[in-house]
Amino acid sequence: MTGTDDIVTDYEDGACVRIKVIISSTSRNHPIIIDHTHHVLRVRTDKPREKGKANRAVLSLLNDFFGAETRLLSGLTSTQKRIYVALKKSEVIEKLDDFTGVHERC
Repeated sequence: MTGTDDIVTDYEDGACVRIKVIISSTSRNHPIIIDHTHHVLRVRTDKPREKGKANRAVLSLLNDFFGAETRLLSGLTSTQKRIYVALKKSEVIEKLDDFTGVHERC
């Protein structure tokens, strides 16, 4: 069992990832961080929390990171969210375990 097992659970035909969204003007520095202490994936965005802009930015970043479809399961207006990833739990865990801690878009 890895440290990412408690961040990811099975969900229907894919996996569910627990995330915490942080709105920050410095989001480009380290937009994705694995927080093993609090058992969440921290995702930073500089988009405002209005009209779904932050949620769309987070889903777009996670689509790129996982290379698969993602969608919001819960937490529409909260910083604590559950995100569906259209990959098997083992594939999501493998991507997180291979992750160096910083994911930046090119």
